[in-house]
Amino acid sequence: DVTIISKSLYDNAEYTHQGWLTTDMTTVLIDDELDEYEGTVPTTRTYIMNVSNLENPEFKGFYNHLTPSIDHNLYIWGAVHANGWGGNAAMGNPPDDSFAYCANYASGVR
Repeated sequence: DVTIISKSLYDNAEYTHQGWLTTDMTTVLIDDELDEYEGTVPTTRTYIMNVSNLENPEFKGFYNHLTPSIDHNLYIWGAVHANGWGGNAAMGNPPDDSFAYCANYASGVR
């Protein structure tokens, strides 16, 4: 059975599409596909939430990218890529895991 542990909101929420945990699994970076489209934010925006306590997640802020593109997915490269988990081949030289890579519909990966 699925159990909802908590719910969280952020300002200008339109359509939360995807999130990715940081390598220490305490922070989730969130993409909202429609906040740029609806004009509620000035540029591509990634929302930041502390989830170290799943029963009480904390909104920590956001990062405004330089482009006004609609964000789609973001990833932080790490062990899942280096070790080839999930049916994927291991990467010999994975990208730096201290960066989040954001894919945009019009601007590509940034």
